Amino acid sequence: WDKANNFLRGSDGYANPSYNYAYYAKTRHEFASGDGDLSFGAYVSRASAQRPFPIPVTPIPGVTLTGPGNAGPPFSQQTTGFYTTLPFKVNWKLDVNAIEMLWSKLNVRLSDITSVHNLVYFFHEHRLHFTPLHDYLPTDQSSWEINRPSAHVLGDKLTFELKLPYNYV
Repeated sequence: WDKANNFLRGSDGYANPSYNYAYYAKTRHEFASGDGDLSFGAYVSRASAQRPFPIPVTPIPGVTLTGPGNAGPPFSQQTTGFYTTLPFKVNWKLDVNAIEMLWSKLNVRLSDITSVHNLVYFFHEHRLHFTPLHDYLPTDQSSWEINRPSAHVLGDKLTFELKLPYNYV
């Protein structure tokens, strides 16, 4: 688990925080007969960050520290410095990436030369990109962006193993 702040600070002191975590768990059970095993596993991770907008090199007309179209000091590297970004109440951007996985694996020895293996798994991934302001436009000309792509995968991998005579490779 990790938590940090961005080196870019808003004029209001907002630090654009981020946090991340990843957890993994697995359990395995060997059969009493000694002819196989069954395991279950899980993995979960998430990374989330408030990301500041890039700081313009020179002032953009109408973009100020109080928000686009509002009176206030112009926002740029020349006027507010390289390490200052817009205050939280003016704009913020949230990026989140997350993954969840579950799986089970079965290994069974059928004889001295044959065995079967089965892996069943589920994978879910999603991303959230969320921001109220685009391209430094005034709020009446900008729109919220909510971007939520995701993927779901359910799988099963069944394999058979046959040990042939004289196979010493």
